[in-house]
Amino acid sequence: MSGRLTTILLLAFVIAGISAFLVFRLVSKRVAAPPPSATTSVVAAAADIKLGTVLNSSHLTTIQIAGPLPKGAITNPAAAIGRGVLSDLYQGEPIIESRLAATGSGGGLASTIPPGMRACAVKVDDVVGVAGFVTPGMRVDVVISGVPPGELNATQGSVARTILQNIQVLSAGTDIQKMRKASLSRSRW
Repeated sequence: MSGRLTTILLLAFVIAGISAFLVFRLVSKRVAAPPPSATTSVVAAAADIKLGTVLNSSHLTTIQIAGPLPKGAITNPAAAIGRGVLSDLYQGEPIIESRLAATGSGGGLASTIPPGMRACAVKVDDVVGVAGFVTPGMRVDVVISGVPPGELNATQGSVARTILQNIQVLSAGTDIQKMRKASLSRSRW
């Protein structure tokens, strides 16, 4: 019986070894790294870039992106040089057409004004300016108040009228960035 038991154990080890080898081959084929997909070189920000900056070669770098490119991604650095930035760009972020001003429009506040639109300055009182209630990017209504001309009778008091609604604030004073601190000295928009 000892010879018979040895034969059965030997046969069991051989079958177990062959099974382990086959399982290993099947699993290793499925776990193997997929073939590398094609990458495309796109233009990206070399460092954080603030709104209104005119791009030059020192602002740009290239990164490799696998798979589909973001819509409007710029692949040639020459297409971005000399264009103004319409919103903040962060280091390593791919630069896309919609985040840049049109070629030749420059930088600063003028490049952020959409085509066909106009910008104008509006002076506000000290109450609004001191607290920094209005910051770039907000949408506001412009209200005028006072006693209508020809009505010197102050019994009715002041009249307030909304003259513009849902207007985007482009800058507050000389700042075209969104404010990050709660306390401000005096801001005007």
